Amino acid sequence: MSEWLASLPTLTFAAPWWLVLLPLVAIVLWLKERWQRQVAAISFPDVQRFERAKLVAPRWMVRMPQWFRWAALAVGMLLLAEPHLTLRSTTAAARGIDMVLAIDISESMMQSQTDTQSRFEIARQAARNVVEQRSNDRIGLVVFRGEAYTLSPLTRDHTVLSLLLDNLSSRIIQDDGTAIGSALLVALNRLQASESELQMVILLTDGENNAGEVSPLTAAALAARRGVRFYVLNVAFESVKDENAPRSALYAAELQEVARRTGGSYFTVNNKTELETTIASIAARAKNGQGNMVVVQHNAVTQPLLLLLLSLLGLELLVSATRLLKIPS
Repeated sequence: MSEWLASLPTLTFAAPWWLVLLPLVAIVLWLKERWQRQVAAISFPDVQRFERAKLVAPRWMVRMPQWFRWAALAVGMLLLAEPHLTLRSTTAAARGIDMVLAIDISESMMQSQTDTQSRFEIARQAARNVVEQRSNDRIGLVVFRGEAYTLSPLTRDHTVLSLLLDNLSSRIIQDDGTAIGSALLVALNRLQASESELQMVILLTDGENNAGEVSPLTAAALAARRGVRFYVLNVAFESVKDENAPRSALYAAELQEVARRTGGSYFTVNNKTELETTIASIAARAKNGQGNMVVVQHNAVTQPLLLLLLSLLGLELLVSATRLLKIPS
């Protein structure tokens, strides 16, 4: 019931002080009318002949021009008060989130997971799906091997992001290794100017942090202070056993702690389907966390009131110039 009442339009005024004058004007007009009744008039001993000849208008008709004039004055003062109809409605928040996709392009990511695709190609396709599905979000791209670089700052130009992902290869960075801490720090810097209430970094990697000068836990501590969440996706699929994709308990525990400290999550994915499902669920969870927002619309009612004012003045002139025409003395 309360929600229904809140959704009803309400009348508000931008200059309500004009309404304070309405009672004062009404008092002045009432005093003026009483004074006019006391003005001297010509007395007739008998007005029956005038009434039979339809020369005397009924009392209510005589006062009609005055009523129209007073009503026009009241409408004019309402116009000066600048009335608006205010309508409140609740809708899903349309604001997007700001996220950075940090993609590992080290040599181990180039290892084949299927007959046709490597881990890197599977991760790139998952990132492309996020870009295509999150039309309201600003997305940035960071790539890393032994060093980390910004491929794209935050942008809503998702066409450009898709082109960058299509042309991405491991050759753009020569230094070998996996600098996860550096990648997280670069991604965090890309979010530094963000004003979004929800900021996140999605990290796609299959290796342990073995390059760079920044620890992943150091980057996590900085992110926690700024309210940025880290979501870590370990894409060193279980079915692949090789020396270039270490999955030690120590490495996994470190990345789990990185995600935990920032309020994010750590995921281990074992195939392409799991990766695409997991990364889509992260984006959907962020969307659902935005809640609702109240939209307030202010619609001016000046035009109908102005039309009413002109109509009242026109009626006053019409009645005064026809049935109640005054003959000048």
